[in-house]
Amino acid sequence: MKSDEYSAEVFSQLEKQVAISILKGMPLPKCAHLHGISKLKCQTIVNTYCFKSNRALYDTLRWNPFVPAAPITELRKHAQIFIDGAGINEKVTLHSSIWALPEVPSRILNALWESDITNIQEILEYDQRKLLRLRNVGKGGLKKLIISLGKYGFSIKNIQKIP
Repeated sequence: MKSDEYSAEVFSQLEKQVAISILKGMPLPKCAHLHGISKLKCQTIVNTYCFKSNRALYDTLRWNPFVPAAPITELRKHAQIFIDGAGINEKVTLHSSIWALPEVPSRILNALWESDITNIQEILEYDQRKLLRLRNVGKGGLKKLIISLGKYGFSIKNIQKIP
Protein backbone atom coordinates (compact mmCIF):
# COMPACT_ATOMS: atom_id res chain seq x y z
CA MET A 1 0.00 0.00 0.00
CA LYS A 2 3.04 2.27 -0.19
CA SER A 3 3.86 4.45 -3.14
CA ASP A 4 7.47 5.68 -3.27
CA GLU A 5 6.53 8.83 -5.18
CA TYR A 6 5.06 10.30 -1.98
CA SER A 7 8.24 9.84 0.07
CA ALA A 8 9.36 12.90 1.96
CA GLU A 9 12.33 13.58 4.18
CA VAL A 10 11.76 13.65 7.92
CA PHE A 11 14.72 15.95 8.65
CA SER A 12 15.95 18.86 6.55
CA GLN A 13 19.60 19.01 5.50
CA LEU A 14 20.31 21.74 8.08
CA GLU A 15 18.72 19.70 10.87
CA LYS A 16 20.83 16.67 9.96
CA GLN A 17 24.05 18.70 9.85
CA VAL A 18 23.39 20.47 13.15
CA ALA A 19 22.28 17.34 15.03
CA ILE A 20 25.08 15.10 13.79
CA SER A 21 27.79 17.70 14.40
CA ILE A 22 26.61 18.32 17.98
CA LEU A 23 26.20 14.60 18.69
CA LYS A 24 29.74 13.99 17.45
CA GLY A 25 31.14 16.54 19.91
CA MET A 26 30.96 20.05 18.45
CA PRO A 27 30.19 22.64 21.16
CA LEU A 28 26.80 24.36 20.96
CA PRO A 29 28.18 27.92 20.57
CA LYS A 30 30.49 26.89 17.72
CA CYS A 31 27.70 25.04 15.92
CA ALA A 32 25.32 27.98 16.36
CA HIS A 33 27.89 30.38 14.93
CA LEU A 34 28.76 28.03 12.05
CA HIS A 35 25.14 27.59 10.95
CA GLY A 36 23.96 31.11 11.82
CA ILE A 37 21.28 30.10 14.33
CA SER A 38 20.90 30.51 18.08
CA LYS A 39 22.23 28.05 20.69
CA LEU A 40 18.68 27.35 21.83
CA LYS A 41 17.64 26.50 18.27
CA CYS A 42 20.63 24.13 17.97
CA GLN A 43 19.69 22.40 21.21
CA THR A 44 16.07 22.11 20.09
CA ILE A 45 17.14 20.57 16.77
CA VAL A 46 19.33 17.98 18.53
CA ASN A 47 16.59 17.03 20.98
CA THR A 48 13.98 16.73 18.22
CA TYR A 49 16.38 14.67 16.09
CA CYS A 50 17.09 12.26 18.95
CA PHE A 51 13.44 12.14 20.03
CA LYS A 52 12.30 11.13 16.54
CA SER A 53 15.22 8.74 16.02
CA ASN A 54 14.80 6.55 19.10
CA ARG A 55 12.00 7.59 21.44
CA ALA A 56 12.54 4.79 23.96
CA LEU A 57 16.22 5.59 24.51
CA TYR A 58 15.55 9.33 24.56
CA ASP A 59 12.94 8.91 27.31
CA THR A 60 15.36 6.92 29.48
CA LEU A 61 18.04 9.61 29.14
CA ARG A 62 15.80 12.37 30.48
CA TRP A 63 16.64 12.73 34.16
CA ASN A 64 13.55 14.64 35.15
CA PRO A 65 10.17 14.03 33.48
CA PHE A 66 9.28 17.69 34.02
CA VAL A 67 12.27 18.93 32.00
CA PRO A 68 11.35 18.74 28.31
CA ALA A 69 14.86 17.98 26.99
CA ALA A 70 17.60 15.47 27.70
CA PRO A 71 21.12 16.72 28.51
CA ILE A 72 23.40 16.98 25.48
CA THR A 73 26.18 15.07 27.29
CA GLU A 74 23.89 12.07 27.74
CA LEU A 75 22.78 12.22 24.11
CA ARG A 76 26.41 12.26 22.93
CA LYS A 77 27.13 8.99 24.78
CA HIS A 78 24.57 7.26 22.53
CA ALA A 79 25.22 9.30 19.38
CA GLN A 80 25.62 6.35 17.01
CA ILE A 81 22.32 4.79 18.09
CA PHE A 82 20.49 8.05 17.38
CA ILE A 83 22.23 8.51 14.02
CA ASP A 84 21.38 4.94 12.98
CA GLY A 85 17.77 5.41 14.11
CA ALA A 86 17.47 8.58 12.08
CA GLY A 87 18.84 6.69 9.08
CA ILE A 88 15.97 4.21 9.34
CA ASN A 89 13.49 7.10 9.48
CA GLU A 90 15.22 8.97 6.63
CA LYS A 91 12.15 8.52 4.45
CA VAL A 92 8.65 7.69 5.63
CA THR A 93 8.13 4.00 4.86
CA LEU A 94 6.11 1.12 6.27
CA HIS A 95 8.76 0.44 8.94
CA SER A 96 9.30 4.07 9.95
CA SER A 97 8.61 5.18 13.49
CA ILE A 98 5.34 6.98 14.14
CA TRP A 99 7.47 9.99 15.09
CA ALA A 100 8.44 10.38 11.43
CA LEU A 101 4.93 11.61 10.58
CA PRO A 102 5.35 15.40 10.40
CA GLU A 103 1.83 16.87 10.54
CA VAL A 104 0.42 14.68 13.33
CA PRO A 105 0.23 16.47 16.70
CA SER A 106 2.48 15.06 19.41
CA ARG A 107 -0.58 14.48 21.64
CA ILE A 108 -1.84 11.92 19.12
CA LEU A 109 1.59 10.34 18.69
CA ASN A 110 1.94 10.07 22.48
CA ALA A 111 -1.45 8.33 22.66
CA LEU A 112 -0.33 5.83 20.01
CA TRP A 113 3.00 5.33 21.78
CA GLU A 114 1.27 4.62 25.11
CA SER A 115 -0.83 1.98 23.32
CA ASP A 116 2.40 0.26 22.14
CA ILE A 117 1.98 1.38 18.53
CA THR A 118 5.52 2.30 17.52
CA ASN A 119 5.67 2.17 13.71
CA ILE A 120 3.45 2.82 10.72
CA GLN A 121 2.90 -0.87 10.01
CA GLU A 122 1.32 -1.29 13.46
CA ILE A 123 -1.01 1.67 12.81
CA LEU A 124 -2.22 0.04 9.58
CA GLU A 125 -3.20 -3.12 11.48
CA TYR A 126 -5.94 -1.11 13.22
CA ASP A 127 -9.16 0.09 11.65
CA GLN A 128 -10.52 3.60 12.18
CA ARG A 129 -12.95 2.52 14.88
CA LYS A 130 -10.23 0.87 17.00
CA LEU A 131 -7.95 3.90 16.62
CA LEU A 132 -10.79 6.21 17.62
CA ARG A 133 -11.29 4.20 20.82
CA LEU A 134 -7.71 4.79 21.92
CA ARG A 135 -7.38 7.26 24.74
CA ASN A 136 -6.66 10.89 23.69
CA VAL A 137 -6.95 10.32 19.93
CA GLY A 138 -10.38 11.79 19.17
CA LYS A 139 -12.00 12.51 15.80
CA GLY A 140 -9.82 15.52 14.99
CA GLY A 141 -6.63 13.65 15.82
CA LEU A 142 -7.71 10.63 13.80
CA LYS A 143 -8.48 12.90 10.84
CA LYS A 144 -4.99 14.48 11.01
CA LEU A 145 -3.41 11.02 11.27
CA ILE A 146 -5.35 9.77 8.22
CA ILE A 147 -4.41 12.87 6.19
CA SER A 148 -0.74 12.54 7.11
CA LEU A 149 -0.66 8.83 6.28
CA GLY A 150 -2.50 9.55 3.01
CA LYS A 151 0.24 11.94 1.92
CA TYR A 152 2.68 9.02 1.98
CA GLY A 153 0.35 6.58 0.25
CA PHE A 154 -0.95 4.70 3.31
CA SER A 155 -4.59 4.19 4.22
CA ILE A 156 -6.35 2.94 7.34
CA LYS A 157 -9.24 0.50 7.02
CA ASN A 158 -12.63 2.13 7.43
CA ILE A 159 -15.28 -0.28 8.71
CA GLN A 160 -18.76 1.04 7.97
CA LYS A 161 -21.85 -0.05 9.86
CA ILE A 162 -23.83 -2.60 7.86
CA PRO A 163 -27.56 -1.65 7.74
